[in-house]
Amino acid sequence: MDNTSTLFYEILRKASTNPDKNLINKLNDTEYKKDFLEALSVINDLGYDLIDSSSTDDTNNKISRALISGFIGIYYVNIVTGSYLGYTPSCTYKALKIEESGTDFFSDTLKNIERVIYSADREYMRKNFTKENINKELSKNKIFSLVYRLLIENEPVYVMLKVFKLSDADENIVIGISNIDKLKRQELEYKNKMEENITYTNIALALAKNFFDIYYVNTETDDYKEYRIDSEQQKLILISEGPHFFDASKINAKTELVAEDVDKFLKAIDKKNLLAELKENKTFRLTYRQIFDSVPVYVRLTALNLIQDSSHIIIAISNIDKEIEREREYEKNLEAEKIIARTDALTKAKNKYSYGETEKIINAHIKSNASLEFSVVVCDINYLKQVNDLYGHDAGDKYIIEAKNILSKIFKNTTIYRIGGDEFLLILEGTDYYKRDHLMETLNEKNEKNRNTNKVTIACGISDYIKDQDQNINQVFLRADKNMYEYKNKFKNQK
Repeated sequence: MDNTSTLFYEILRKASTNPDKNLINKLNDTEYKKDFLEALSVINDLGYDLIDSSSTDDTNNKISRALISGFIGIYYVNIVTGSYLGYTPSCTYKALKIEESGTDFFSDTLKNIERVIYSADREYMRKNFTKENINKELSKNKIFSLVYRLLIENEPVYVMLKVFKLSDADENIVIGISNIDKLKRQELEYKNKMEENITYTNIALALAKNFFDIYYVNTETDDYKEYRIDSEQQKLILISEGPHFFDASKINAKTELVAEDVDKFLKAIDKKNLLAELKENKTFRLTYRQIFDSVPVYVRLTALNLIQDSSHIIIAISNIDKEIEREREYEKNLEAEKIIARTDALTKAKNKYSYGETEKIINAHIKSNASLEFSVVVCDINYLKQVNDLYGHDAGDKYIIEAKNILSKIFKNTTIYRIGGDEFLLILEGTDYYKRDHLMETLNEKNEKNRNTNKVTIACGISDYIKDQDQNINQVFLRADKNMYEYKNKFKNQK
């Protein structure tokens, strides 16, 4: 090291611990004094107003106090050769066991980056804290600085690293590291609060656009202020204020609301009821119809507590007429889709999926030991295969439709399910259940008449649900199905 570096390091090492009269005496030497003042200038540039550079009185103590309070590490580095000396006045920094001297500063630094720097900042330091980058930055600016986090006692701590060159012609640089954790975190906290305030403001404005009236109500005095959103200025504007909010609302309701909705509004807007609701649920909503230009429009009242202001509540009114219209259209379409999903496209009877839903309901009733009275009728269209083979499937489809129509005319109070290509199923309840014998006889008579005229005939079997015997509807179905095949064979064998 040259005279300046030697003196600088000597100041750092000795001035803060053991005052050395010989060191001060050296300052009287013109050459050393010049070097000292140059070194001292760099320390001042690091960010600390240490001493009056023209004075040497008590120099050691002044430098000591400044270094101890200001830096956790200082290095004197030859930017060309990489040799360096360091001084560490901070015990916490010493605990990191970073080298205080060596012959290759940047190589040692790379190793330390992996060991002592917070993981999220390592790549940033590897990229920026290089010999090339430092030379580049110092050629443009007197100071080069980086902010990163050291891992001190396994916690990330913000530090600032500043790099200075003693002179343009000098190969040496001074690197000072200071703890700025408290300051940095205050800065980040302030920044976050500012961003949070901006975010809350933007959110509030965005939400406010959904309401055409917003009331700020004092629940202790009943005074209120009414606001509306100014879309051009993007802010809330006060349009009215006054006393007796709850009383005024009740009076206005009788002339401004649809008559059928007045009572529920008056009950909801009652101060005692509303505050009790908000105490329990924090938010309250009510949908009703308000009259605008003689036209009833669906609106929603939303009331909510304020977290940091227990003496006020917000009541906002929004127009939800289009929303209600969309919901009704959706429900209408959904119901239509449900009907389609459960309807046989050819005959318009209920389909097998729909029967499956009914089957689950009845089985649940049977399991709960409910009192049930019903019969299952299983039907099979006679000669459908022959019709398809001889006349084609279009004729076969007409044959199936005619069979369904016959069943509909006889079993007028019963839902008909098409559960297969030529199979129908009926569950007789209520009136048709009590008339089941008569209805089955009517179907038999229709079959006899149609057989003589070469029209559609239907083989049918019936079975009643037997409580305490049948554990599910399928057991009733199987008996009815067996009876249907017996009827079918008997009917076809008749001459």
